[in-house]
Amino acid sequence: MKTYTIYYVEKRNRAELLKKMEVEAKTAAEAKKICKERFYEKTKKNAFRPQTSVKAHMWNKDDTERIAKIEAEIEKDGYSIIGHY
Repeated sequence: MKTYTIYYVEKRNRAELLKKMEVEAKTAAEAKKICKERFYEKTKKNAFRPQTSVKAHMWNKDDTERIAKIEAEIEKDGYSIIGHY
């Protein structure tokens, strides 16, 4: 078993909040599935776009400054607002 950090999107108040969860699993695919299940059990909502990298949620994957800022916000506040819909 390996510990994976899964980044996922929670939609709340017409905003997309990027959050993370630590999950133990055999594979990354299994970790994503566990993340979605745990989030649903906890909130009765869907965890959108679970990924093992924060870069997967970025339009410009080379924007290391913004990626570092988002990772810091998640560590500090528990989430980062990445968009509105």
